[in-house]
Amino acid sequence: MLSVVYTGHAFPSRRTRVFHTHVKKAVQHAKNLCFNYENTQECRAAWELVEELTEEMDRQEEEENYIMKNSRDDMNARKMYDH
Repeated sequence: MLSVVYTGHAFPSRRTRVFHTHVKKAVQHAKNLCFNYENTQECRAAWELVEELTEEMDRQEEEENYIMKNSRDDMNARKMYDH
């Protein structure tokens, strides 16, 4: 479960939708934070957040695609049954 603080906002639990803009903001934050301070704990944590956000966004997209596919399959099955 993600609950890392990023620029004053809690980011995000599995119930929160992760968008590309969240990942872009996290990347920019990590770049800014790590500029000339690559070996700090804060820098590593910022890049870990980018990785976690990316993984969660990918998981959510896969879940949505699965749901959409099953919904289409159900609709097609109903159409065939009705005829």
